[in-house]
Amino acid sequence: MAATACGNGYARHGSVASYIPPPLTAAVPTSVASGTAAKPAYDPQSAMAGLLGAWISGRRDAVGPVAQLGTADALFARPYRPPAPSAGPCTTNTTTARCTYTWDGKPLRLDAVRRVDGRWEVSAVAFG
Repeated sequence: MAATACGNGYARHGSVASYIPPPLTAAVPTSVASGTAAKPAYDPQSAMAGLLGAWISGRRDAVGPVAQLGTADALFARPYRPPAPSAGPCTTNTTTARCTYTWDGKPLRLDAVRRVDGRWEVSAVAFG
């Protein structure tokens, strides 16, 4: 059965409406200013950008609330070297997201989860 758009990101499949989020474009910041930390993220793209920006800047202390502790540790275990990761495809639903970047010619996958308070945090990092 084909989906019928209802507006505002919702689609109807027969009598059931479901949320279809807009596609993500995963921009990558090139630095984090000294003395600043990532702000709480209310979308997965912002959480991923905050974590990557802190990594690119070498600022483990700037990760703040955008990543789970072990996730930030896994990313920072690999020293950053230019160029910055380039954005790739992202998939998301109302509670999870996955973006695959290209860094150093290989995939760099970030997963994010939506917390009960509505904020997003990066929950996994995988180097390809």
